[in-house]
Amino acid sequence: MSSLKLSWHLAATEMWFLDAVIDHVFREDDSPMPSEPKPGADIARWYDENFAQRLPRLEALSGEHLATPVDYIGLLNDPAVAYLSFGIRHSVHHRGQLSAYLRPMGAKVPAIYVESADEPFPPATHSPALSLSAGQARRRLPRLSRTFLHNFGKGSSSKSRGGRYRKDRRFLRLGGM
Repeated sequence: MSSLKLSWHLAATEMWFLDAVIDHVFREDDSPMPSEPKPGADIARWYDENFAQRLPRLEALSGEHLATPVDYIGLLNDPAVAYLSFGIRHSVHHRGQLSAYLRPMGAKVPAIYVESADEPFPPATHSPALSLSAGQARRRLPRLSRTFLHNFGKGSSSKSRGGRYRKDRRFLRLGGM
């Protein structure tokens, strides 16, 4: 699967999980990729707009709503809140896939979750991530997905050598979002 298709899957499926938690139903169609390929920046913009619409609705849900069991395509019937965790794990898995595309494209793998072989931990003392409050970090988390998608989707696939990804550009930055 190309990085562009995987980026779309990641963005659309996050919305699918959020909708299921909000509406208590998993719909069959989880936003198929548009027929015309979109650059990573368009997918990131789509993600940002759609997440912004869903976040206030999600934050307004009661504990009772979140505790209500929701049928997941006939396989599970867990409380709605459990599917938020399921969605996060799904995204983590696919972010890992996308990061694995970087080296064959000639780029360095950034420190997505603490460190990588290319970016050790701890971060530099001037890192904006070190100065975030818990509230600021929580508000920036959705933007991490958007930034990840925006800067990815530039290479054609994991099989390409070089792709269109610029070697000097990090695809996940905490500062300036």
